[in-house]
Amino acid sequence: MSENMCGSETFDGIPEVPDEVGGMVERAGGIDKIVRGLPSEDVLTEKCQIFAALSSSVRLRIMYILAGADLCPSAIKVLTGMSESRISYHLDILEGAGLVKHGPWRRWRIYSLTEEGRAFMYASERSDANAI
Repeated sequence: MSENMCGSETFDGIPEVPDEVGGMVERAGGIDKIVRGLPSEDVLTEKCQIFAALSSSVRLRIMYILAGADLCPSAIKVLTGMSESRISYHLDILEGAGLVKHGPWRRWRIYSLTEEGRAFMYASERSDANAI
């Protein structure tokens, strides 16, 4: 680290990093270790899909419904009061993000949470409990 004109230090080529921040980076093992710990672009893209899918209260409601029971779109329609086309739209987004899956049962399509969807709901329930 070297001193710059503002009195702050230059840290690995990043100008004006306060001493406290430089110390935090050093305690974390340095910039290289932080960069090596970053997920790949593919993993980041996948996580973005998940966060985008969960950014809708409608989709979160569907996730909570499916956490209670595996259901067909018609049952979800009754529970949410939404049209079947709107339900299908949201289920497609959740499925594309890997949070729900469907399978046939007789002549219906039954939706359920994937392992990743269940993990999210478990984490969500834990954070809800900690907020109380």
